[in-house]
Amino acid sequence: MAKVNWGIIGCGNIAHTFAKSIAHCSDAQLIGAASTSMQRAKEFATPYNIQDYESYQALMQCPNIDAIYIANTHDQHFKTIAQCLKHNKHVLSEKPITVNAKQLQSLTKLAKQQNCFLMEGVWMRFLPAIVKLQQLLREDVIGNVHSVNANFSLPGSFADTHRLMNPVTAGGALLDLGIYPISIADVV
Repeated sequence: MAKVNWGIIGCGNIAHTFAKSIAHCSDAQLIGAASTSMQRAKEFATPYNIQDYESYQALMQCPNIDAIYIANTHDQHFKTIAQCLKHNKHVLSEKPITVNAKQLQSLTKLAKQQNCFLMEGVWMRFLPAIVKLQQLLREDVIGNVHSVNANFSLPGSFADTHRLMNPVTAGGALLDLGIYPISIADVV
């Protein structure tokens, strides 16, 4: 089986986590990264010995890239993912995949039309404890879930200028942190 060649769009902290993780995969390899800043793309690409691209579009047009990991800001996911799918690229997106249901429906339809894989990477869904919980629910060991009480937070505070605090970039508690307990509630 041939390796899946990955590109990354968005070169922030979470992209480094993905790049370091993919290095441990025998059936995948990272070959390129793009950012809104060429300098940032170069700085990101250098330690991984991968190609830096001058634009998202240039990365999407690369015939050697099979799949793209979306790690830019929430407000840019819909547009970026749609462009990737139109270039017949499979997509794994950071959460939230979109900022509303209408956008998600549009991307799901486009992915089907293009015969492309599309997934939101909510890591908590694949934790062994969550997988076991799903199994116990399927086997009716636990019974019916009638309510979920969840809490998920980060220590400290953020500056008003931080992306998490900026409604223009779809920041805020719901889309950045609330998505985790909501996702788990959806699983159960």
